[in-house]
Amino acid sequence: MKERDKLAGIIEDSVRDSRLVDKGLQKLDKRAVNAPTFEVDRRSFLNYLAMLTGILVAERYLKGNANAGESWETWLMSQDLIRGPSLMIHPFTGLPADFEHHRNQPINQGYGAVDYDVPIGTPVTPVARGRVFQTGTTPNGADILTIWHARSIEDRRPAFRSSYLHLSKFVKTYSDLVNIDTITAISGNTGRGPPPSGYQPPHLDLRIAKMEDAGPSSKGEGFRTYKSPLPGLDPFTLGIDGGRPVYWDGKTKIIKDINLINKKAGLEQFLDTLGSRLKDSDLDKETVKELLDRYNKPDELKEYIGMRVLQKKKGQNGAARYEFMPGSLMYSLMLELYSRTSKQEFIAMLPFIFPPLKETYQKANPNIQF
Repeated sequence: MKERDKLAGIIEDSVRDSRLVDKGLQKLDKRAVNAPTFEVDRRSFLNYLAMLTGILVAERYLKGNANAGESWETWLMSQDLIRGPSLMIHPFTGLPADFEHHRNQPINQGYGAVDYDVPIGTPVTPVARGRVFQTGTTPNGADILTIWHARSIEDRRPAFRSSYLHLSKFVKTYSDLVNIDTITAISGNTGRGPPPSGYQPPHLDLRIAKMEDAGPSSKGEGFRTYKSPLPGLDPFTLGIDGGRPVYWDGKTKIIKDINLINKKAGLEQFLDTLGSRLKDSDLDKETVKELLDRYNKPDELKEYIGMRVLQKKKGQNGAARYEFMPGSLMYSLMLELYSRTSKQEFIAMLPFIFPPLKETYQKANPNIQF
């Protein structure tokens, strides 16, 4: 049987099993004032519902049952190649499942989050270095992994936490140290979505919050408790440029302990090595000249590198594309310069790997079967 015929059969069965016609008529009866009254309009209304159900079922089937070894790579490569996958579009509101959307859902009890639209089986990485604090299941049935992030390696007290929900598999467990190249879990679709239906397409729910010291713990002397005030932090404001997080390049050290390092010394080190790095690079002469011309003007240098890396340009075929991908020198310069000059207390990278760098992550995670 062809794959499209199989999918069509699943859609037909789902539409039939959902008693769509009965539900549609009930909706019309409840909204008699505004509902279509003519038979043709009623039929069009029901056809629209059937089409919507078919789309949802098709999406769930394709993401949930595609080959796990290829689907996540293909999906991520079809998304933004620097800023990663889009937010999930909520199937009933038609709006992106962003931070405010989560805050307003009673099921989230006031906590904000973002839902990344990814298929089941996508490897999940930490947004920053930390230690696994929790693996478990929420009251709503979603498998969750939480990481506590300290301000520095020396200071192990948690300053921030990140949580990843609806997972299908845990790779790391309680107390494991993890870095941004560590596969910690595999995305899934565990748990239920918002009422009344509880339906949700496969996705990754990401939550980040600042941790506050709440005083002595009942465990005894030396133990402290911590709390995360509502609503948490919007992950889309914690990227290296103060906006949407980007892919890590697999090698650049991301500095998040902004208040504990000598920023001036770090910036000077970056500038001192810039010339030699450009000399051995394969960048064109014009780009090298533009970079060196801004050597003594870090703000202008940052703006130029950000413009070249983070903004798309039209190619010869008219399609917009990025010039530099994760793994290139310009991308690495962008990560370094932004992280060394940022005033943010916490810098979050994308919680997914850039598929072409899979080999780099494989070396860091030899026990994981990609």
